[in-house]
Amino acid sequence: MFLTSEDPRAAVQGSRDPLGVQPIWARFGREVVTNLTTVSRVVRGFTTLILARYLTERLIDDGRATEEDALGIFMRAEQAAAYAQYVKYREKDEARLRGVRRVRRFLDEYGNKPRIANDPSGFILSDQKTYGLWGLYSTSARVSGIVADGPVGLTDRSRHFVEAVYRPRLRQIERRLLDLVGRGGSIDTRTGREPFESFAKVLSPSFVTAEVSFYRDTLRDARFVERTAAAQRQAALASLMQAKLNSSTAIGRVAVSDLALAAEHSGENSLVDKLRRILRLEAMLAPAEALFDLVLMRHDQSLESIAEYILGEWGSRIPNLQEPIRPLLNDIEGASSAKQRQELERCDDALHRGDYTGALLAVVEINRVVMEGRKSAPWVRLSPDTGRIDVRYRGEDSRFPEGEDLATLWRNSYFLDALKDVTFQLGGHD
Repeated sequence: MFLTSEDPRAAVQGSRDPLGVQPIWARFGREVVTNLTTVSRVVRGFTTLILARYLTERLIDDGRATEEDALGIFMRAEQAAAYAQYVKYREKDEARLRGVRRVRRFLDEYGNKPRIANDPSGFILSDQKTYGLWGLYSTSARVSGIVADGPVGLTDRSRHFVEAVYRPRLRQIERRLLDLVGRGGSIDTRTGREPFESFAKVLSPSFVTAEVSFYRDTLRDARFVERTAAAQRQAALASLMQAKLNSSTAIGRVAVSDLALAAEHSGENSLVDKLRRILRLEAMLAPAEALFDLVLMRHDQSLESIAEYILGEWGSRIPNLQEPIRPLLNDIEGASSAKQRQELERCDDALHRGDYTGALLAVVEINRVVMEGRKSAPWVRLSPDTGRIDVRYRGEDSRFPEGEDLATLWRNSYFLDALKDVTFQLGGHD
């Protein structure tokens, strides 16, 4: 299972994921989405990555650069692509276009000719290497069979794709584009100016037929990943998403339940099993995370008083916990630890019985175990003198779910949102 080794926002830090649930839900999510991450979900991001790598290869092959120059070339190509998408197509959504704030700022500062440079005058993110496409998309592209191992190179299929689909559209500006990404300079973003105009057309929000075929095979259907069975489930899931959802559908318990039912009707039994495992896991994780968020807002209160408040809000029964958790425990432990698995099982049992004091004790202990594993202090503890909650890390205020929210409560991604986004970018119906 790959997580996101080049995705810094997916790497668990001492100040994030206090219950250590991310590796757990990721393990279950990888059974149905094998190659995408929570942040590598924009198809044109992969287009930019492929083109940047291709241009780097060309410069190295021509003797105009070395492998040590690869990162700088890549970042300059990413900058040029960002200006093309922002200016030509008015793409202002930061979730879809990395670095949009600096792109806007540099256009204000430089007018129509922003800098393309491997230094602060050109960087479109404070740390473009980490938070740009190099850091956030490379692993996903590698798992998808799009790019080769290492900082340079494409797979043969991607190189053939670029040569057949993109290079003919860039041929007239190829020399100027290679000069720009190889050495830097300014890019004229006015309408009709080259190489900006032709480069922007390649990055259009709409896809030509050959692109749809390539990205469906590599990204949506994961045809070239090593985990064949999981990839087959992903392709089936993407087809069901296209048939049953639309681009605005929120991925949550209702949508995932509907997809599981549709998979059952389609005879996709393996997919049904994996989706139901996700549904059962989230039925425990989502309320557990909500309980811990509540604890962080209840400094110097007793567990009993907090439990009484929860009972008043949630009642004595948590929905969706009827199926036993035991079949999931080995995978939970494989993604965490024996102690964390034990406490999560204890939390699940307490939630099932409406024992909120027991569930609170479990999440406090889970946080202690997780933070101990990170060599950090727990966020909260029970005061040895008073037995009250002693909050050491306040965290952010959050709304505690009401009882009517519990039946559909959903907190974690399982990479399902990314697959849905890629599916509809490539032509799902609305």
